Amino acid sequence: MDSARALIARGWGVSLVSRCLRVSRAQLHVILRR
Repeated sequence: MDSARALIARGWGVSLVSRCLRVSRAQLHVILRR
C-alpha cells in the first residue's frame, strides 16, 4: 500500500507541476505580446 500511495503522490506532483508550467507559459506569452 505504501508503494501505491507513493506512486499516486508522485503522479499528483507531476500533474500539478505540468499544469503550473502551462499556466506560467501562457502568462509569459500574454505579457510578451503586450
